[in-house]
Amino acid sequence: MTGAVQSLETREEISTWMRGLLKVAWVDGHFDEQEQELIASVTQQEVDPNTNYQSQENIQPEEIGAVLGKNPNVAENFMRTAVMVALADGVYSPSEDEILHQFCDALGLRVQALESLRETLEDPQSQQPDRDSQSQELSQAR
Repeated sequence: MTGAVQSLETREEISTWMRGLLKVAWVDGHFDEQEQELIASVTQQEVDPNTNYQSQENIQPEEIGAVLGKNPNVAENFMRTAVMVALADGVYSPSEDEILHQFCDALGLRVQALESLRETLEDPQSQQPDRDSQSQELSQAR
């Protein structure tokens, strides 16, 4: 991940990057241990060891685009890291999906991997029967 943040040149870029990652981590209402560890490792080892990642203020997608969208490499690396944060707790939520798509739009990016991830979102409206009941139905049909 070192290469992902090496291209950050200004304090504004660093702050925007971190605030964006925190937005992703908090958007589902849970700042899980895995997300904290990932962000802390980026913060303390690669960006700025003095950054307090728990005290960053909220950020809007437009600010992400204005600051990080100037350089396509920075924009793409930010999105890679943001996806890692979204997946760090093992659950990709609809709110994470929404904010990542908003960030992509603001950065002028289209990330095919996000479309694939979107397909993994669970739709509570379409509860599918479990495999046991499907197996029973198959057995009964024979």
